[in-house]
Amino acid sequence: MSLGLAGAQEVELTLETVIQTLESSVLCQEKGLGRWELAQDAQTTSLPACLREMVTRNLSQPESPVPLPATEMASLLSLQEENQLLQQELSRVEDLLAQSGAERDELAIKYNAVSERVGAAQVVG
Repeated sequence: MSLGLAGAQEVELTLETVIQTLESSVLCQEKGLGRWELAQDAQTTSLPACLREMVTRNLSQPESPVPLPATEMASLLSLQEENQLLQQELSRVEDLLAQSGAERDELAIKYNAVSERVGAAQVVG
């Protein structure tokens, strides 16, 4: 299930807060430590970038889906039911609109026929 835009922004904000907290915590403990060498990459990377990479790597690992609480599940089912009812109502209104359009066309044809007869009767009469 997708989180939606608001949920994704909240997760991003929470992730950013965790990363900043880790950075400040490590930097406060290790005064003067500005660079950290990764043996894997054999390159020098800043500590904040390393922390960001580790957190992102750990969060990107697949986890088992967390079951929704009963209230959220009930709310989701309620929304799905409401969506289905709205779809049915939309379909009904579309059918009525199509029917009224057909009736309007039929009345326009009858009006034109009567108008022609009246016009012809006035010319003759």
